[in-house]
Amino acid sequence: MKLGVSAIGWEVEDHSEIVLHLPDGIELLEAVPFKRHSRFSGCLQKYSAQSLFYGMDIDAFGNEQAFDLCFAKLMAMAQKYEWKRMVLGSPGLRKGDRHYLMDALARNNNALAAIDCIVCIEPVARPYGGEYFFTVEEIVQSLAEYSLSHVATMIDTNSAWLESQWPEDVLIQYFPYIKHVHISDQNIGAIICQDKHERFADALRNTGYEGGVIRELLKAKNYPGEYDYFAQIYKPPSAWSTRSSIK
Repeated sequence: MKLGVSAIGWEVEDHSEIVLHLPDGIELLEAVPFKRHSRFSGCLQKYSAQSLFYGMDIDAFGNEQAFDLCFAKLMAMAQKYEWKRMVLGSPGLRKGDRHYLMDALARNNNALAAIDCIVCIEPVARPYGGEYFFTVEEIVQSLAEYSLSHVATMIDTNSAWLESQWPEDVLIQYFPYIKHVHISDQNIGAIICQDKHERFADALRNTGYEGGVIRELLKAKNYPGEYDYFAQIYKPPSAWSTRSSIK
């Protein structure tokens, strides 16, 4: 696995400073499309993007024309910036039947395959809103139904805990479907329960997970040392010192 950080945590004036002073072991950047500065990664590898539809002209995934127009823009950015993963959260757009979203992704699966980018449907816990896909289990049921080559799911630690689940159990049970990981804690703030994170970190290492592990932290400059703490807990296996490519 490889560690990274999400640019959701800072604004343009802090971008260079934060990227420059990240600890050893953090290699990936998760961009936020509406934050233009986050598309420039410095010494980090461009890898993924989140908050995909923020600020775009779409009110629900059931709006087929709006979805396809917005998604075409996102795929153009994914190709330009070489994103390997796009995190699809957007609970406010999850209205009505889940098949609206799955059908939309099915329409675009071949285009995703052409640029070798996987959309990871993010389980977003009930407190964040949305009408479906609160857990990985729900998402996997739809993935099994549609069998799309470039659509998968992921784990967000805080969303799992809010749904009274242990992310390590979810990882083991649904391992083939997990293609991305967000490390978050209460209110997307500092790590509070170290033992919870240590258990999940051990599971990632023990299962041989080979994807990105991205620290999601709001207002990062208010938490000095937090990225170091994350890098210490989630330190990848020593085999990654060879910098193998991510599968």
